[in-house]
Amino acid sequence: MFFVKLAIRFIIFVLASIFPKFKMSIGLVLIIYMTLFSAFLFWGAHIDNIYGEPAWVVRNMRISGVVVLIVGWVLGIALMLQARGDATMWEDGLEEYARKQGMDALQRDAKDTDKD
Repeated sequence: MFFVKLAIRFIIFVLASIFPKFKMSIGLVLIIYMTLFSAFLFWGAHIDNIYGEPAWVVRNMRISGVVVLIVGWVLGIALMLQARGDATMWEDGLEEYARKQGMDALQRDAKDTDKD
């Protein structure tokens, strides 16, 4: 079971490092899941407050909910910005590659015309 979880994490890591769009979607999913988990903590704090749990329990659940919400949004946005930067680097690299291919073709054509 441990190796299966490790393999899944490795696959996700590899996909995120290769495909920027996958990394962007992971950022969005992270934001959604952390927001839902935060809502679950706030709901639990509300239920605990209704049923008379100590105030420190309710306070700690609310603080945990806020921390989870902030961390989720910060990490999700950071992943999405990193994916956008990676996509820009890929596009720049492809443009540079196409430009070099065009220059090589022009040089070959120039050499061919010199021979004639």
